[in-house]
Amino acid sequence: MRSWLVLAVLALASLHALDAAAQPPPSPPAAPDQLITTDGRRMGFDPAAIIAIADRDPYTGAAVTCVYGLSPPPWAFIKVSESVGTFLARLGIASWFVKLTRPDRSPVWINAAAVFLLRKPLPGEYPADAKAVVFASGLIQAVTQDPAFVKAALEAAGGRFVR
Repeated sequence: MRSWLVLAVLALASLHALDAAAQPPPSPPAAPDQLITTDGRRMGFDPAAIIAIADRDPYTGAAVTCVYGLSPPPWAFIKVSESVGTFLARLGIASWFVKLTRPDRSPVWINAAAVFLLRKPLPGEYPADAKAVVFASGLIQAVTQDPAFVKAALEAAGGRFVR
């Protein structure tokens, strides 16, 4: 009976070792000036180039962190493997960004230093709940907050723009 128990323990231990060997080793965390895309690519970048960050893909609605400003159109954003909060905290740039709300009720974090124009939407330009339009480098983003609130939030985050 004891030999059967010993054999069972040895068999389970060898299965565990085989399973552990089959798993790829965890990739090291990204360096402060790197990001890791959702498909595993590592990219070096300048954090000051980030225009905005969203927590979902604007085309599919999938929950994924999208970083704007590091990729030219038509892609315009890069999907990364970290949450928005983790990404901003790791880079130490959370204070540069203002969290606003898109007309679809999803959040968007905009780099205050990238904003050069803020205005009210033109009649019929955006859904009725869009109260302001933010122009930040190559991004034009309607938001539900009113222009006075957006302006104050951007200025509190260090933004200086022409209105």
